[in-house]
Amino acid sequence: MANNPQIQTNYGGEFLNRLLTLVTTGNELFERGLLHMEQNVGDRFSLPRMRLSKILQKRVEQPTSENSKGQFTIDERVLRPQDVMAYTEFNPRLFEKFWKPFQPTGELVFRELPSDVQEQMLLEVAKVARNELGFHFIQGVQGDGEEQFFNGILTRIVNDADTIKATTSEKTMLARLRAVWQKVPAVMRNDPNFCFLMSANDIDKYDDEITDSSKGADPTSANAVRFKGKRIEGLADWPDDVIVATVASLDIDSNLWAACNLVDDTTAIKVERVTNAGERYFFKMLMKIDTNIVWGQLAVLLDARQTTLSVSPTTVPEFTKSGGEKTVTVTSSSENWTAAVDGGTDWFSVAKSGDKVKVTA
Repeated sequence: MANNPQIQTNYGGEFLNRLLTLVTTGNELFERGLLHMEQNVGDRFSLPRMRLSKILQKRVEQPTSENSKGQFTIDERVLRPQDVMAYTEFNPRLFEKFWKPFQPTGELVFRELPSDVQEQMLLEVAKVARNELGFHFIQGVQGDGEEQFFNGILTRIVNDADTIKATTSEKTMLARLRAVWQKVPAVMRNDPNFCFLMSANDIDKYDDEITDSSKGADPTSANAVRFKGKRIEGLADWPDDVIVATVASLDIDSNLWAACNLVDDTTAIKVERVTNAGERYFFKMLMKIDTNIVWGQLAVLLDARQTTLSVSPTTVPEFTKSGGEKTVTVTSSSENWTAAVDGGTDWFSVAKSGDKVKVTA
């Protein structure tokens, strides 16, 4: 990996590369070959797309401009990596009894954190970052919240206007997979990288359904995780009751993309004292990440999650006789909600603004 940042400590070596790999590619989508990753993307990365309408027509001996048929449409999807930081502090003296062979030596004030301890602590930081990023790569939402870093793959699919929607009232996984399959375009079904994505819990439910419906099936063994001969990937960070059919691979023909950039300076991963006179150390990592899909038409979505919605406050405070504006906060598991006034009136109105509803009198 080019332009690796350096750990600012007395320890270097091959561990740095192990750490970077764990943090930036340690997610299920990448590990299972479902996501194409572009590295060292500083600001933005364009995914150019081209479509051509129908061009065939009857033969004309001397065609002119009037016989021209077909329209090229060229646009792009963009990956804009967002800043993500990991920062934590700890006092190594609290861990001395656990690492007796590595206890610091020398004068108390000038003790150095041993490289073996650094490695163990960095490895734990990497594990936590890996687990957290795995969730955000799938369900992440970009926003102003504390844990709203960038939009995940599923968020992109749900919000894409071109995504093909499948619906069913059935509760079994077999019926839901059938509903998705019926919506998949025929040309997409033949793609060698076609697959279904669902949660690990839904995979187990599907396996139980196959076992229960098969006479003589061994309940102690796992069934082939496939539908219509196509592979099914069960992901731990994928939400239950959601199935997506798409084209996914590590190559550039994948419909699922991600971009990352390990900030190209020597402070990207830093281990240092919090203050020169203190005993506490800090770990700081900087990175930039984003995800996107290339074509909404190459994703079929069945979202059977129950929608929850609540408002705060539940009662709008009284207005003065001159009217005014009040704000209500809406918390919902879906962004597809609207605000309206029953009956309609010319002196009272409501308007949706993000997760807020502005009530005007």
